[in-house]
Amino acid sequence: PRSPLFPSTTLFRSFERERREDPIHILHALWGDDRQDYLRRDGVETSLELTTANAHVGVTWRDQLESGLATTSRWTLTGGGPELEGNRAPRYGRMREWGLTLGGTLPRTRMRLEGAAAASDPTLGSDADYRRLRVVLGGDLSWGRHLGFVPQVSYGRLWGEAVPQAAFFLGGTHSLRTLDRNAVTGTGQLFARGELVLVDDLRRLLHLPLPAWLPLQASAFTASGAVWGHDASGLIPTPTRRDGPRGSEWRSELGAGLSWRPGVPRPDTYVRFEAAWPLGRDTRSVSYTLAWQRLQDLLPARR
Repeated sequence: PRSPLFPSTTLFRSFERERREDPIHILHALWGDDRQDYLRRDGVETSLELTTANAHVGVTWRDQLESGLATTSRWTLTGGGPELEGNRAPRYGRMREWGLTLGGTLPRTRMRLEGAAAASDPTLGSDADYRRLRVVLGGDLSWGRHLGFVPQVSYGRLWGEAVPQAAFFLGGTHSLRTLDRNAVTGTGQLFARGELVLVDDLRRLLHLPLPAWLPLQASAFTASGAVWGHDASGLIPTPTRRDGPRGSEWRSELGAGLSWRPGVPRPDTYVRFEAAWPLGRDTRSVSYTLAWQRLQDLLPARR
């Protein structure tokens, strides 16, 4: 499997910095459909955070040697090979990076704003010179007694050297379902999603003969996103000056699904079956997804 089953002193991380590894990726690897790229990081990473009931601010520091992670296993439980034969090649070098995170609930609203900035500079002894910013706005709004609306918007930008492991990704269950996971990469990203959720339990609403532990909710969503700048597979550290996407770089979709909230491991975690249809003329096709996630999955999961 492509996923590291038994990491030791080496920290295995995804190229997509906004996502952390979990057991689901290991299961995907056993069946050969793990589309996550990995690299290895050797070193230290630390953070200090202050939190209140509605806000938080934190400072991070890391000193790590980043290098490529070779794929050593080609077998899968299905007998075929993995969907991705190897991992992307990262920019080799020691990365010394400071970061700042902050976020909180906007006053008198149910919207939450989160931001994270990071900087790597040769004056710190780092082998790369870049600045990275990501901002997310999301919320859970009530529309009467029966409907809820969940809007989310994220913006990401990488300035300076286009280090592949600091790039932004688009595609998969956390963004556009009609794109394969991490199918498109770049040094800039803009993504928006809005989901309309029927709050009522379909068991009671439609008098379905289902057990009480299986409450179901229906939803419909639309999403649109774009990435621009240099692809993460390239190793040429050329600065990118453009801070926004062109019209031709947008991809959009419409979708609908059913959700079941088991209550574990978190009260806001859902098992979701969704169908998504691409908008526009391109090579994408209808996508069917079974995912385990939160409705506000662009926002960090805070305790």
